[in-house]
Amino acid sequence: MKTRLTISGFENKQTKMGTPYVAFDTDKGKMNCFDAMVYDQLRDVVNKLISVEITTREVNGKTFSNIKSYLGIPNEAFEEFDSDDVQKGMGDAGITVKQYAKPNGTATMYTSYAKDIYCSLNEHKKAQIEPKDLMELAIDLVKQAKSAFE
Repeated sequence: MKTRLTISGFENKQTKMGTPYVAFDTDKGKMNCFDAMVYDQLRDVVNKLISVEITTREVNGKTFSNIKSYLGIPNEAFEEFDSDDVQKGMGDAGITVKQYAKPNGTATMYTSYAKDIYCSLNEHKKAQIEPKDLMELAIDLVKQAKSAFE
């Protein structure tokens, strides 16, 4: 489930089996994160409103919330609306609404990394490499970095 929250603090912990994780204090209660790539990103956005994907489960009457992915800092100009409500209102006004796929948070993050690498390489290589080849190089570098941390 997607939600917005603000992280006020965090603590590095380990499970009984020795697996590292981070416990986050948020405005919506305690939440844990077991994905190193995600919790590294979350440590950098303390005291900021962020969007995350969470899962909750109940064990013996106690609810546990885990952060599965970091979706970024929401843009207040583009508030998320319930698409059913928007479509109903638009339909009542006689307006047709096209549905577009929502971006995958992880794919969007890697695309952003590849774009940043491309721009940096393009600035330093100035027409020595074709743009298509330069983009393929940037994507390969992102894939290499990702696999190094898995």
